[in-house]
Amino acid sequence: DRSWVMDITGPWEGDYGPHGIEIIAVTDDANASRLVATKITGDPNVPATKVTFESSYRMAEGGRQLEFFDGRGQIAHTGYRRPSWIPGRLEIISPTCFKFHFEGLSSCTYRRIEAPPSPS
Repeated sequence: DRSWVMDITGPWEGDYGPHGIEIIAVTDDANASRLVATKITGDPNVPATKVTFESSYRMAEGGRQLEFFDGRGQIAHTGYRRPSWIPGRLEIISPTCFKFHFEGLSSCTYRRIEAPPSPS
């Protein structure tokens, strides 16, 4: 039963520090056993439509979920110049909250939202 993975798919809002609140969409790439977070709204470094992080997952013995998952986060200079990946870690706090820790940088806390905002 992988229903817990599906519980964190969908739209989320995250606090990206000086860039403010941004919206992401988490999808499950089941063939690769990974979660992919794509920006719906972006910032000057990593714009909308780009992957902000991805994280592998696996079931622990006995079919219980793990709370922490290895992953990688995308960073870039202003204007999406020199994009690169750094190690990171996904921490599931609850069905409505998780964090992604960008190694050597800060972490972002995400909260579930019902639907992405409508375009203006």
